[in-house]
Amino acid sequence: MRPEPSVTSGPLPERTRETHYGRTVLTYARRPRHFNEVLRRSVETFPEKTALVFEGQRWSYRHLWEEACSLAAVLQEDYAFGVGERLAVLTGNLPEFVIAAVGCSLLGAVLVPLNTRLRGPELGALLAHSGSRVLITTTEHWEQLAPEQAALKELRGVFVIGDEHAQGQAGTRPWRDLLRGGHPRPVEIDEDSPVYLCYTSGTTGLPKGVICTHFNLIHTLLNYELVKGLSADDVTLLGVPIFHITGLAAQFAQFLYQGGTLVLQRLPFRPGPALELIERERVTHFFGVPTMYIMLMNHSDFRQRDSSSLRLAASGGAPLPPDVVRSWTQQAPQVRFFNFYGLTETTSPATCLPDRYKLERPGSAGLPLPVSELLVVGDHHEPVPPGEVGELAIRGPMVFKEYWRNPEATQAAFLDGGWFLTGDMARLDEDGFVHIVDRKKDMINRAGEKIYCAEVENVLYGHPAVLEVAVVGQADPFYGEIVKAVVVPRPGQVLDSEALRTFAAQHLASFKVPALIEVRDELPRNPGGKVMKQLLRGR
Repeated sequence: MRPEPSVTSGPLPERTRETHYGRTVLTYARRPRHFNEVLRRSVETFPEKTALVFEGQRWSYRHLWEEACSLAAVLQEDYAFGVGERLAVLTGNLPEFVIAAVGCSLLGAVLVPLNTRLRGPELGALLAHSGSRVLITTTEHWEQLAPEQAALKELRGVFVIGDEHAQGQAGTRPWRDLLRGGHPRPVEIDEDSPVYLCYTSGTTGLPKGVICTHFNLIHTLLNYELVKGLSADDVTLLGVPIFHITGLAAQFAQFLYQGGTLVLQRLPFRPGPALELIERERVTHFFGVPTMYIMLMNHSDFRQRDSSSLRLAASGGAPLPPDVVRSWTQQAPQVRFFNFYGLTETTSPATCLPDRYKLERPGSAGLPLPVSELLVVGDHHEPVPPGEVGELAIRGPMVFKEYWRNPEATQAAFLDGGWFLTGDMARLDEDGFVHIVDRKKDMINRAGEKIYCAEVENVLYGHPAVLEVAVVGQADPFYGEIVKAVVVPRPGQVLDSEALRTFAAQHLASFKVPALIEVRDELPRNPGGKVMKQLLRGR
């Protein structure tokens, strides 16, 4: 008899149901109560171990702790910074971000990580919405933000990382002022206290502020530890943006929780330097979006660099094309590969496709994590049977508390029973594996026929000349919408639109075959690696 599929390979820890934020969810019965508890544990257990590596610089756990304590003390003394205050950080993948994030947690304050690709007016709007009282940023980004100061009424302090001239601008202080020494007064927080205010990537509209609590974060850390088998011996390369939830929770917070080592890579991600860091730092764990794996595999150094230390690879942020899974397995057979599905609102992961299923079910987002519950619902929010497509809803302790200053959006995001509506169309098969079909807002309606972009994309990825592809709906006066594919050819390859349509027609119904094919050198992406499909429509 075939064993029932499981997201873990060992026994599950004790679970129980608890009510938080008016929602009753499965939880891990034995758990740390907040992130500060696990930070202190790692510092006390591994004081001289390397916690952080960046461009030749190294911080031990003791060194990182002392600098974070100093930052917290300065904010507490100079700005009366306390529990629940918001600290905005606009730096990208720099060690100052890590120090600020740890110090912020020690104060019981809320970290507001900001997207470095946003422009001045967008950043000003998010800072004003967040109510941040202090901002830590770089010279480059402060110069971009300076004209927006009139909108930043609640901002009381700005610390700038960079050259001395820029730091002399009115109202700013140099980063070094935060490292004058000292320790903050102890604060009282509980597991329902907010820890992060993360803004969604905004690929389908204006960003919303997602409040993640210590309760959410701790369950995310336990999920990753349980599923991937991480330990204090692991070294991760952080190449995704640390200001997105995957970089923040799955790598920064996860590796401090484990007592491991975090290797930072500057943005934007470049495969050559990443391969060099994997070799030099003996990286054991890498978490990226599919594009990053494609870039690594196609780089000339991939076979030349020593990546034998790498034992765990994880992907998320977008569906992973089956051909990429097969190619990666052939080129790096020692690596255990995990595909995760989640959102900012689920504090990163909600499901996982473990390594043992990667070839058997390469297009699946996997199984629910041990404290995740999944439900697929129809147009009227009624449950649909296995095999049918509907909107995916998730319930669990990692699901966010609320949208910041937006009670209407919070209410609209949840069904009765505490189910969060993801906006993703999906189906559950008979074995419980979830298959993400498309974003609800990306579904194409061609003369009443529903077409899922991801299905067409997966077919086109099978063409040997295609490196990347994104499918969108193009407005059409006759059909309402038609299928448009934007493709990036592999290096040295020439893509012929008619040949690609012929290839697609061998695998798809005629109404799903792209009517329009556009060839580009690259796809527009946000810093998290997600394709910005709204920029591909109507061109």
